Amino acid sequence: MPGVLSFQTRALLALSCGAVLVVTGLQPAAAAPQATRQPTSQATPAAGPPQLALHYDFGMDEGERTSDASGNGHDGQLVGATLTEGRLKNAVQLAGAGSVRMATVPASMDPRMRALTVGAFCRPSALDGVLLAMGDSTNGYCLYLEAGVPHFAVRAAGDLTVAVGRDPVVVDQWVHLAGAIDPKGTVYLLVNGWTMAAVTGSLVTGTPTEPFAVGMDVGSPVGRYGQNTGWAGLVQDVRLYWGYLDRQGSLSAWQTWADLPGCLCKQGSRY
Repeated sequence: MPGVLSFQTRALLALSCGAVLVVTGLQPAAAAPQATRQPTSQATPAAGPPQLALHYDFGMDEGERTSDASGNGHDGQLVGATLTEGRLKNAVQLAGAGSVRMATVPASMDPRMRALTVGAFCRPSALDGVLLAMGDSTNGYCLYLEAGVPHFAVRAAGDLTVAVGRDPVVVDQWVHLAGAIDPKGTVYLLVNGWTMAAVTGSLVTGTPTEPFAVGMDVGSPVGRYGQNTGWAGLVQDVRLYWGYLDRQGSLSAWQTWADLPGCLCKQGSRY
């Protein structure tokens, strides 16, 4: 198991449309990182473990609709997407223009002032693309690749916080990517269940105007990645949890979601 990790700040930019804070890389350290500023706003953490809010396992599909296996009714519409075999279960094949998306932003999917963890298994066939997103340039979040490097972006009242991974993914190789926001507003980027970057930011402070989507950022972009950012490759086991899914307190959830060599999600695993 790796030691306690600290984070190195690569860039701090102030742009006219909102502040941008980016953190990349991890180095061994003797103590956990200390927050350098308070988040814009903060919610009271919900009692109990994180709750599964959405789960696309692509195993209960009817025509162009994929059912939400969490039982919360957050079904998605397949647009230019094809179901296929994935890693031990079904996946959706996207070719840079398709998506799986919700039609609306119901109150039960509103991330405003909520800690969350969101991500998926994926096998990218290109080094750029949006894996999943919800929201717009004012409020929302987005998990994406840029030059192969995973990024998790969070918008809060226009301010943009981005946690950036250290290494690029390998094309046509399975990887588990996730982003999280804890109750204090710290933004995390996780690869195969390990925290690769973290930065003090903010909870999402307003209700997004654009719905949850897999494979693209619908409408006004959350991040600063321009146009033509559709996902190319396979995606499976898409999940959104309300709450911060940390390894120590939520190992059982990680065991079923990110069981890959190197993630150490199985108790007693040597890999």
